[in-house]
Amino acid sequence: MRGVQYRYLENKGGGNHLVHAIEPQFNSQWNIDPATDNYNDSTLDNGMKNWHDSLPGVVRRQVQPVQQEFTGVGPDAHISENWFTNNSDVVNGAIPIIGTPRAFILDFENPAFTAALKNDFAEVDSNGEKKAFALSVAEANHLSGPGKAFPTMASRAIIGFTRTPFGPSHPWLVMTVGAVTGSFTVINHVNGINTTVAPYWPALILRDQDGAWTSNI
Repeated sequence: MRGVQYRYLENKGGGNHLVHAIEPQFNSQWNIDPATDNYNDSTLDNGMKNWHDSLPGVVRRQVQPVQQEFTGVGPDAHISENWFTNNSDVVNGAIPIIGTPRAFILDFENPAFTAALKNDFAEVDSNGEKKAFALSVAEANHLSGPGKAFPTMASRAIIGFTRTPFGPSHPWLVMTVGAVTGSFTVINHVNGINTTVAPYWPALILRDQDGAWTSNI
């Protein structure tokens, strides 16, 4: 669609559809804003907004407003650093998972996951703003599994860094390369991961208002 290919993720209802770029669209730091300690107004959040603003007008007309500030992206979503191993040889450490393959589906029944983290979903908000955004851990988990947008580990390689912080300086991510491609992980054994420049795949909620796109996105 206008030079960008998207993966269809979910019907959000009311004619609204969640989509996700198939190829990375820009490189950026995650860079949690120290004033807010979360994704909102971070370097990544602003990069997503700038990317949206650069889209052709015919696409931007289809973009629906979402909440101006996401919940579950600041201190309320943090998990104790002691809960995760710093052993770089154990990529997914103590992350509680359901079934196999390892670290594909998170066990949200585990008390380590906060309500804020588990309920962070982008929704259409008429009082919000039109913008692109990084997927959250909750969205990635919800959209993963047989018959869903990400049916396999390999299919999730396009997620990369999520908007969900693990702690004050380490975001959650879905691995994009290597033997553990597609697995949830937290690279808190790498210094400076918060400021690492990495590729990003934006998500949007679209509504076909004038025939600009169909299911063939």
